[in-house]
Amino acid sequence: MTAPEAADSDDPERSPEVIELREQINEMTRLIATYPASLEFRNSLRSLEKQLQTTLQGFTLLNFVKATAEEIVHHPQARQLAFWFALDQQAREVIYDKLVQQVRVQDGNVTSVVLKV
Repeated sequence: MTAPEAADSDDPERSPEVIELREQINEMTRLIATYPASLEFRNSLRSLEKQLQTTLQGFTLLNFVKATAEEIVHHPQARQLAFWFALDQQAREVIYDKLVQQVRVQDGNVTSVVLKV
């Protein structure tokens, strides 16, 4: 990864993908203002907004990989149950490894989890 790419991964707003999506969203918003009855423009805007959200979430996951256990626990997204279910297996392994010190299992059931924080 080059230095500019590393900077982009730390600041999603400087990412070329985010900049491009924001420009497309702005343009689509102007088109909707001009043609308010256009269902196609409204659908395109929703699609672009979803793409932006997905792209930004990807950057958030990258930041979690670099974050300390305490930073992860105190992050606003970590308080949302949906966030944990949305993680792919690789992200779960990285994040859980930072958070979980010990898991106790008795008779096939988890009886306790000791966190690192």
